[in-house]
Amino acid sequence: MNPLVSVVIPVYKVEPYLRQCLDSVVNQSYTNLEIILVDDGSPDTCGEICESYAAQDLRIRVLHQGNQGLSGARNSGMACATGEYLMFVDSDDWIFHGLTEKLVERALATGADLVQCRVNYAYEDGTMEKSRIFGPDEIESVEISDANREEVYYQWVLSGYIWDCAWGRLYLRSRVEALRLRYVDTKLVCNEDFLFTLCLFTKLRRVEIVQEPLYNYRQRGDSLTQAGSYPHRIACRPQLFLEFNAYLRQSGAKRKFRRVVLGETIHRILLMDYREAWRLDVDEQAGGQALDTFFGLRKQKAYKRLLRQVAFTKPIGNRRFAARLHRYLLLLSFAYGGTRRYLLWVERFAPSIQ
Repeated sequence: MNPLVSVVIPVYKVEPYLRQCLDSVVNQSYTNLEIILVDDGSPDTCGEICESYAAQDLRIRVLHQGNQGLSGARNSGMACATGEYLMFVDSDDWIFHGLTEKLVERALATGADLVQCRVNYAYEDGTMEKSRIFGPDEIESVEISDANREEVYYQWVLSGYIWDCAWGRLYLRSRVEALRLRYVDTKLVCNEDFLFTLCLFTKLRRVEIVQEPLYNYRQRGDSLTQAGSYPHRIACRPQLFLEFNAYLRQSGAKRKFRRVVLGETIHRILLMDYREAWRLDVDEQAGGQALDTFFGLRKQKAYKRLLRQVAFTKPIGNRRFAARLHRYLLLLSFAYGGTRRYLLWVERFAPSIQ
């Protein structure tokens, strides 16, 4: 059996990296590929590079569209996909020769809805670091049912054991299509990959993990995930939570599951944001703005209404930890506001005092 795999590659302003990415895909050991390149209005020569590759390889299709952002490009690629399986590759990354073959083999052997591999962080100085995202190396399979779905969310999705990015995975396309999943506009919701993963796991039945690092995730200094964009990412959090809540309601999730899983999701992301904003404040100008944005979330009415609907409890481990943490962060926001105003006053008037 040799099922068709649709590989969707969004392309935008990646001229220095695009050829390496495309070469790694077209030269895969697994050849039954449908390669969909989505030129998302790139202002450089990326569109021409895509067309030159399509002229040499009949498996490649190129879509040219006005700039719709990463989510819009992925959605356009998904809409055109016809393969039994679906993969995403970011156009500044590259993959190992046998990635597709190994993921397809595992999917066919186990009947998994999703197969993912480990990831290498590829730094600009040429060094590579194997990701520490996943759990213990011996864990390679997760079977999911209604009975253990909450536990899977806590121990795998929210703990970070399951990689929450679109790439580095093989999806059973019929499963994604049945759930009518699409990526939300990144202008409204940052971490749209995480939202997609959260929604996907409401219905998945089996996930397989290939422990080899077969995907190279390039760490660029000008990446959208760097410090400068962090205040915007934080400001988008309430919309992410609201979108996930709406999806859970639409999917028919039970009220208890929806309240607890949504509460744990908010807890995890807020804790991550708080730690990152505080770290950035030490050595990045964006840190102060990130902290201000983080503590300003409590003022948003829709977010406050949502908090009243969720349960900040944790059935696994310390049941009340998340609730205490969330109350602590809200209280801290009041103290922080006064402290920051005082420090700004000192910074402003200290020279004249001296």
